Amino acid sequence: MKSVRSMKLFALVVSAFTLAGFGVVGFAAPAAAVTCTTTYLGDGSQNNPWQIATNSQLECFAQGSSRVPAGGGDAYLVQTADFTRDSILQIDPGSGGARNFHYDGQGHSITIDGVTNFGGLFFNTNSDEIKNLTIHSNNSTLANGKGWFVWQDVNSTFTNLSSTGAISTNGGGIVGVANGSTINKSFSTGQIGFLGGGILGALSTTSTVTNSYSTGDILDSAGGIVGSNSFMAVVNSSYSLGSISSNAGGIIGRTAASVTVTNVYAAGIVSGTGAGIVAGDSLTGQVVNAYSVDGPIVGANSQPFTTTNTAVGNGYFSAVQARTVLAPLNAWGECAQVNPVGFYLTAITPVNPCTAPSPTPTPTPSPTSTTSPASLPATGTDIDAVGYLGLGAGVVLSFIAGLGLLIASRRKAADKQ
Repeated sequence: MKSVRSMKLFALVVSAFTLAGFGVVGFAAPAAAVTCTTTYLGDGSQNNPWQIATNSQLECFAQGSSRVPAGGGDAYLVQTADFTRDSILQIDPGSGGARNFHYDGQGHSITIDGVTNFGGLFFNTNSDEIKNLTIHSNNSTLANGKGWFVWQDVNSTFTNLSSTGAISTNGGGIVGVANGSTINKSFSTGQIGFLGGGILGALSTTSTVTNSYSTGDILDSAGGIVGSNSFMAVVNSSYSLGSISSNAGGIIGRTAASVTVTNVYAAGIVSGTGAGIVAGDSLTGQVVNAYSVDGPIVGANSQPFTTTNTAVGNGYFSAVQARTVLAPLNAWGECAQVNPVGFYLTAITPVNPCTAPSPTPTPTPSPTSTTSPASLPATGTDIDAVGYLGLGAGVVLSFIAGLGLLIASRRKAADKQ
């Protein structure tokens, strides 16, 4: 435990750098005698989040740094660049002092390159938030039971996330083991391994998935959205496109219990004892407004189970038939450019890509308009015009200086005459 004197010294150092416009973070990680020192734009507060712009900054965050923002409370971070990782980076948010953290990828990505048994970007999360981020896999594998974003979570919120890597045994495309998690507008494209799930892995409980999908093939006993042995999972307005193996389910994996599935469809062809929506050996649940292209809605030996307003396409996708059960209809759009069957979620794709957008006139700025610094993003986005203005000013100043030297030299030559 740090002495009072060292704590005061640390506080003075942080305060000094904060006044200079930087949040200084860097102290020994709790579990190892490693000091990680770097600087971040921002101070970690909601109005001025830390900016993750380099791998070293991400690594420092992973080692236990940048946990306590200015003023205390929750920590806020934004990612301002793409990263490529060639080693395991497993962030443990619980190792620092901030109550919770909020990580906004701002549409950027992290590529996991050549990593075997990747354990998830975050070791565990608890009442935290991750959004607007993609994890790409390049020659990497996910460790069994893990998720590409999080190994295990309790009560966190995940929005607008996607993963491209294959999903391991018991693993999840977003979270490995979820408890009270909320996932919205997220998807995975990798093959879903034995017992795994396209969004949440096996053994997930009391979690809700909305407006999400998977496109990878669903292997034995796995689920297109939620993995096997999951309890009290809720899935709304979601779908899967991959082929469905024996004992697997297009939405929920094998031996689930007390699940609620509403407004979903599965487009995959079913093999063996697989099922279009909920895999077999499941207990106590309900499926409402569901469409399965192939196979039964619920697998064998699943009882008691309630199904309401469902339909099966007998191996062929019928948009007309699907629309008779999927509700509300405004949750779905239709366009073959999105996926082979043409049905997509308007929550993820609000503008129909099959409809040419109307041209929008370019606004003409007022000659007297000005840009207030207060209107710029708090994350400090670069403004290219500033660079061009500086370049232009340099050229003008160079020209004036050269002209002055020319006049002076001519005057000097005249005086000599």
